Amino acid sequence: MKYQTNTDEVMAKLIDFYTNGWPGNTNNLSGEIAHFVPMRSSISVQDGLVFYEEKLIVPKSMRGYLLKLAHETHLGYDKIKDQLCNRFYWPGIKSDLINMIRSCLVCQTFQRSNMKDPLMSHSIPTIPFMKLGIDFAEFNSIDYLVIIDYYSRWIEVFKVKNKTVETVISCLKQVFCRFGIPQTVVADNVPFNSYSFKSFAKDWGFDVHHISPHHSQSNGLVEKAVGIVKSMLKKCENEKSDLSLYLLNYRNSPVAGLSFSPAQLLMSKSLRTKFPTNSESLKPRVASGMASLMEEEKNKQCEYFNKRAKNKELTFNVGEKVLVQNVFNKRWELGVIVSVCDLPRSYMVRMLGSNRLLRRNTIFLKKFYPPKDDSAFNSNKKLTCPNRSKHLELSSEFPGSVNENDSYESSNPQNCLCDQSIPANENTNRRGESNIQDNLVSQGQECPNTAQENITYNQNEADVTEADVTRSDDNIVCNQNQADTLVRTKSGRTVRPPKRLNL
Repeated sequence: MKYQTNTDEVMAKLIDFYTNGWPGNTNNLSGEIAHFVPMRSSISVQDGLVFYEEKLIVPKSMRGYLLKLAHETHLGYDKIKDQLCNRFYWPGIKSDLINMIRSCLVCQTFQRSNMKDPLMSHSIPTIPFMKLGIDFAEFNSIDYLVIIDYYSRWIEVFKVKNKTVETVISCLKQVFCRFGIPQTVVADNVPFNSYSFKSFAKDWGFDVHHISPHHSQSNGLVEKAVGIVKSMLKKCENEKSDLSLYLLNYRNSPVAGLSFSPAQLLMSKSLRTKFPTNSESLKPRVASGMASLMEEEKNKQCEYFNKRAKNKELTFNVGEKVLVQNVFNKRWELGVIVSVCDLPRSYMVRMLGSNRLLRRNTIFLKKFYPPKDDSAFNSNKKLTCPNRSKHLELSSEFPGSVNENDSYESSNPQNCLCDQSIPANENTNRRGESNIQDNLVSQGQECPNTAQENITYNQNEADVTEADVTRSDDNIVCNQNQADTLVRTKSGRTVRPPKRLNL
């Protein structure tokens, strides 16, 4: 850290200003050095390191490393902020930390699902059976085709043997011949997106709107109808009764928020049931003013739903890289926007790697932040020392200091990385020990351009003798001239004399 501080232009100016005084006219200062002008009274220099109050000011070349070290275990911003910002300082440290976390590939892959989008309601028709919703319901391994009218909430149920398009078309024809052909049918994708179903829709003159896959909320009314039908089937199974009777009573009951039943909204009359009634109540009565009541009820539902929906509506451009959530394992994968669908919040996405083409709602899409390299955090300068690879250690004299034990790339073409440093408590007989720099130690393995092994690198003293070497086998330091005088046991172990106090 001291070496990087001394070689950094901004840090060198701060040291010079602290030593020789700040210039009288600070308006001429520009760049990052101008950022420190208002806080110059709190800046100090100690042992070649620059501090702002009790925080170490980090040179540009070390910022990227510290950010990666802080985010090594992929904790969130709130967990890391205090650890980093209470010990270190540089201009924009918090924004750099946010960008580092936001662009982390691991964090983007395992981030949480999107919150609910604000409710976007379907338009309510003013005429019965002009807009239908269809879907399948499964109960006890038996499939049912459920159809609901968006205006009257009238439900039709068909027990089917399979989910083929031929079966669906046969059921729809029975409904159309009784109530007429609708203008719009809102459906899921399979089998309603098949060529046969599209041909049927074209021949009979109605449009088909497909919802986004795995997003049943887009067709919420039919999902509610499926839930009602399943509840009826459970009760029918328990009571050994007929589903048709349940449907009759449902169609004759008032719709929530309205004073009219589906039968009254569809046929302007009530249906006769087992419940005793008079003929006067069965006479036709037109349901008027329903459009305003339905719109008011829809707005209430939207207001209630949006209290729990806090997600901001996202928009994407064609060719933009996005994150797509895997609906099975909930992980986020990388894809590219291919096109924008006709329905709102729906996009066609091509997955990178598998080249699959998917249609997804924005609830399954997130903005992708490409990973930042070191240059994005002002760390484009390689951390190297002249002619050898170094470990850079932070001084432990300031509050909250940490030791960095990372290997940096050597200036040697072979990129020799050294992994271990000499223990600090090892006894040595080196000359000039008091002049050795505290923050630069050599590694246990030297680079090819170094002649000596395991010696302390002293920039002030280049005449270290070869006799002063470290014996790594028995963890002692001896002089080669005295090697013959050592006393050894029969097993070869060295007999060390006891240490005595020099009183």
